[in-house]
Formats: sequence, C-alpha cells, structure tokens
Amino acid sequence: MLQHIQGDRDDRPQGHRGRDGDYHGWAEFQKAKPPTFRGEFNLTLAEEWIQELEKLFKVLRCSDEQKVKYAIYMLPSEAENWWKGARQLMEARGTQLTWENIKIGFFEKYYPVSVSNQKEIEFMQMKQGNMPFEEFIAKYEELSNFSSYLKHNADEAWKSMHVTAALNTAMRNVIAPLDIKNYAKLVNRCRIVARNIEVVEKLKQGTNFSKKRPMNFSKGGSSKGKKRMVSKSAPNSCPNCGKTHGGRPCLFGSNVCFACGQTGHYARDCPQKKQTSIDVILGMNWLSEN
Repeated sequence: MLQHIQGDRDDRPQGHRGRDGDYHGWAEFQKAKPPTFRGEFNLTLAEEWIQELEKLFKVLRCSDEQKVKYAIYMLPSEAENWWKGARQLMEARGTQLTWENIKIGFFEKYYPVSVSNQKEIEFMQMKQGNMPFEEFIAKYEELSNFSSYLKHNADEAWKSMHVTAALNTAMRNVIAPLDIKNYAKLVNRCRIVARNIEVVEKLKQGTNFSKKRPMNFSKGGSSKGKKRMVSKSAPNSCPNCGKTHGGRPCLFGSNVCFACGQTGHYARDCPQKKQTSIDVILGMNWLSEN
C-alpha cells in the first residue's frame, strides 16, 4: 500500500467491488464531486473538507485503504506539498498511513489548537456593537464552529442566551424580556427588531434634517413657483434675546416651546423630543402584532 501511495499522484485509484458488493469505487466517488483542499490557512475550510470527505466515505462504505487513496488525491497545490513532507515524516517515525493518522497530521498543520482556542475566546467574548444584525449573526455562526461546548452539546437555550447577551443595547432591551429559548425563533425575532430600529433611525435622521435645513433661498430661486427676494445685508440680532430669528417673531419670555413652537410647555418638556425609548416601544408593538 505504501509503495502505491508514494507513486505518481496522477495514477488514480481504480474502483472495484469487494466480495460483499458494497464498495462503490473511484467512479462513484468522483460522481459525488468531492471537495479539494489547496492548503488555505482557514480553520473553517479545513474542518469542512474533512467533514465532507467523511460523509462520502460513510455513504460509499469505503475501506480505510480507499479513504487514504481518495483523500490524498483531493490535495492539490500547496496541500500536496504538505502531504509529501508529512508522508516522509510518518515513514521515518514508523507511523501507519491510516486515515485517522492522516487526519491527525492534517489538523496539526491546518487546524492548530492555539488558533482554535483563540477563535473560541473570540466567540465567547463577541459583541454586536455597531454591526448590522445580519453581519453580526453571520460572524457569530462562523465563530460558533470553534466552541468546544457547542460541538458536544446541541444546547439551543444556551446559544439563545449567549446571542441575547451579545446584542447591542437597543436590541437587547427588546429581545431579552421575551426570554426566547429556540435559537431559530430568536434569530427571526431579532431580524424583525433590527428592521424596526433601522426604520426608526431613518425617521429620526429625516426629522433632524428638516429641523436643521436653512430657511434662506438663493437669488433668483423659487418655492412653489413664487420668487422670493433675499436680503443681501447681514441678519440683524434680536434686541430682545440677542439671537437671529430669520424674520420670525421672538418667543423669548412667552409660554411657547422653542423646540416645536407649541404653547403650554417648554422645550425641556417637549413631547416631540422624548424619543429615548422609541426603539423599544416600536419593537414591542411590532412583536405583539407578529
């Protein structure tokens, strides 16, 4: 077997049927379009390559000898160079060329424990911050592959709790009271809340823009077809309060809100400015209707 593997890589494994007729051969393996691994230093790609091959090996009921031959053939480019060196090292150590031993060497090279541990720490400490929810949850899913706990425990309640704690304040204030234990349901609810918050933020920006928009018009400009003459002289300061009002009456000393222009309250108590909890209120209303 060793001499066969050491031969030219282009000598493809030949399929044959064993005594039980359960070996599907090289042709069947190729029909399944097995993935290649070119030696990228990407922990996710490395793990997925092994997982995909093992699924094929199980379906095709390959022997250990076929697993070794087929896996080696799916290592082109830089990964092929790695295998040549790894094979020589295994021979020098007297290590058998089994599929399990090849996986050990492969993971030592492309899935080092130190990097995996670093990724797991990043996963445990992950926070949404200013990231859009879709970007956050995509990164969360990627890093969750490095969680040693989740690899051995399909704990949706823990995962849901972890995601909730990682959300930014605006989203967490809406999601946390719902105490959702189902992960898929939690993600869907988060998407609803994220869309609502995005709509509210756009409304806020539009309101702020209209308030800050200058009232003067350029020379020769018009509004609704009517020409407005603009004074070239500098605006005069109000003798009552010292500010400029752009031709509008001074409200200083009157019981009028400077923020909205309505009577009966002052700017500090203006209901139009009290929007600090609008994200939570809108999100809760949406959730109750859906």
